[in-house]
Amino acid sequence: MEPNELLILNYPKYSERIADWFGEMNASPAFREVFLADPAGTVRQAIFPDQPPISEGGVNQANRILFSTLSNPEFMQWAGEYNEVLVRRAADEYPQIEDEQQRMRAFLATLDKSVVYQDIADAAPRFMDRELAHALLLGDRGLETGTLASITMHVAVIIILALVVVAMPVPLLGDGVNREDLRVVMTQLAQRLEQRAETLRAEGRLLGSDAARRGRKL
Repeated sequence: MEPNELLILNYPKYSERIADWFGEMNASPAFREVFLADPAGTVRQAIFPDQPPISEGGVNQANRILFSTLSNPEFMQWAGEYNEVLVRRAADEYPQIEDEQQRMRAFLATLDKSVVYQDIADAAPRFMDRELAHALLLGDRGLETGTLASITMHVAVIIILALVVVAMPVPLLGDGVNREDLRVVMTQLAQRLEQRAETLRAEGRLLGSDAARRGRKL
């Protein structure tokens, strides 16, 4: 998947895989525990199995980026504000679509992810801190740290998944998956993920070369 391609939601196979992923999240407490331990690796395996493999170091780095941002109040505030920006953009570009979920889905399906990267880069001085700098710059050679392309793909996936739970129409979630039940599960999962991120930060497990050598599960 090249950096100049559109976001993954306009690729049918990815939409189906994301729907299956959410369905499994909704149905299986054990699967949710696996995700909490290794979010980037779980998403990579479930949604991108046909993409070139990413090293243990690359997955480790992606997880550290995720946990560094989730435990960063400035980033979380920016992310909330950015979501509102995307909602407004969707309304401006697709005023003819009345249903908000369908409108957001149409918007995401045609959004060039290089625009998302640019917006993140522009906002970076606002939320960059020591933990995130370590996650971005420090990797373990023994684990063959992933390339910048693999890391940015994981960052894009994280952003996409945060939006898809709101944007995905009910039919794509499959038979027997209740949207409100899923929303409750995902809200609880997000809270637990943030709590784990805050614990890792407080214990210093996101800093230095030791963090880079811990593998998939920090």
